[in-house]
Amino acid sequence: MSGNADRLPGRFARAAVLLLILTACGSDVPNPDDVSPVRVRSAGPSFTSVASPSASIRPTPQSPATLVEHGVLADSHNALALTSDGEAIVFSGAPARVRDPSHGPNLYRARPGEPPMLVYAGPRADSDLLPVAVGGGYVAFAETNVPEFGDQGWILWLLPPGATEPVELDRNPADVRATFPLVTVNDRHVVWQHVTLGEASRAELIEVSLPTMGRRELHADDATRYQWWDPALDGDLLVYTEVDYVRGDPDSLDKPAELHTMLVDLAVDPIVPRQLDDSGMATEPAIHDGTVTWKEAQDVTGWGALSVHSLATGATEQVLTAPQPGVKTPSLGNRFVAFWGLDATKFYLYDLKAGRIVPVYEVGETELDGAAYRPEVTGDLLVWAKATASGGFLVAWGRLPTMDDP
Repeated sequence: MSGNADRLPGRFARAAVLLLILTACGSDVPNPDDVSPVRVRSAGPSFTSVASPSASIRPTPQSPATLVEHGVLADSHNALALTSDGEAIVFSGAPARVRDPSHGPNLYRARPGEPPMLVYAGPRADSDLLPVAVGGGYVAFAETNVPEFGDQGWILWLLPPGATEPVELDRNPADVRATFPLVTVNDRHVVWQHVTLGEASRAELIEVSLPTMGRRELHADDATRYQWWDPALDGDLLVYTEVDYVRGDPDSLDKPAELHTMLVDLAVDPIVPRQLDDSGMATEPAIHDGTVTWKEAQDVTGWGALSVHSLATGATEQVLTAPQPGVKTPSLGNRFVAFWGLDATKFYLYDLKAGRIVPVYEVGETELDGAAYRPEVTGDLLVWAKATASGGFLVAWGRLPTMDDP
C-alpha cells in the first residue's frame, strides 16, 4: 500500500464498475491504485426504451412472496442504472460504448406494464448516467463523460418534478482522483457523498434542502480519517455508512477501518449522529418506517450478512438468508427486504411480517435465463435485472403483498 491518501473502503477500479454490475464480484481491502468508484447503487444490467407489452415471469408457485402482478419491460437491454419510487421505474440508457447512436444518454420513467416515457434527453453523446436516485418526484443522477470530463470527472444533477433541464449540484474535475457520488433523494432533501483522494484527500457528506436548495455540509474530514457512504432517506431521517479509519487498524488488510451505520435527523441543526450498530461492520443501510437494515461485512463492497434493526426498541437481529451465502445492497419496502444474493439463480426476499426468508423464484444452477441481479424494493414495488438466455438483461418488476395481505 503506497500511502494513506489513497484509502478507499473497498477495491474497485473505474473499469470494474460495469463488471460489478454484471457479475457477483466482490472486493475487500483498500488498494491505492484503485481510486475510482466503489459499489454504486445502480441497477446493474440495464435497460433501454421499451414499448412492448409486459411478459410474464413465473414465480415459485408455493412462495409466500408470490408476486401479485409481475412482468418485464421487453427490449430493455443494457440500461446502465435502475431504480424505483414505489410507483414507477426510472432507468438510464445503455452505456455509451454499446448504445445505439440514435439514442442518447437518456432517462426514462415507466409504470409497471406501461411503455416508458422520456424524462430527460442527455445532450452529450458520450455520457453515461450512473448512479440514479428517485424520490418525491425528483431524479438525482451523476453524469460521466471521459472525452469531455476526463477519466475522473463527473457532474451530479438534480431534475425537479416536471422539469426537462437538471440543476447542477456538484462536480469533480478531471484531474482530481475521486469516487462516484452515491446519492439519495426525496421530497425534502437530496444527500450525497464526495470523496477525493491523493493530495486532495477530502471526504464530505452534503445535503441540499428541497425545494429551497439550501445547502449544508453534514460531515467533512480528511479522507484518510473518515469517509461517508451509502446515504438513504426516509422523510427527515438519514442513514449512512461511516468509514472510520481513526478507530480502524491501519496495518490490517482485512479491516483497516470500522464501518458503522449512522442515523441523523435532518430537521435538527446541527445534526446529532447516532450509531446504530455495535459490530463495526455495518454498511449499506436502508431505512423505512422505523426499521433500518444493513449489511454486516468487512468492507462496503463485499458480500455479507443481513441485519434488521428497530428504531423503537433498539434491537438488532441478524437474518439467516440461506440458501444465499451472502448478500449486498439491501433495500427496504413496506413489508419486504430485497437484497442482491451471491447466488443469482436463487431469488429470495426477507418478509418482515412473517419474520422469515421467502422465495420469489429459483432457476437451475447452470441456467442463465432468469437469474436475478440488483433487486430493489420501494414500497410494494420490486424491480430487478433479469438475465436472459442470450446473455443480456431485461428490466423486471413485481407487485408484492402488503402488510394487510396474508
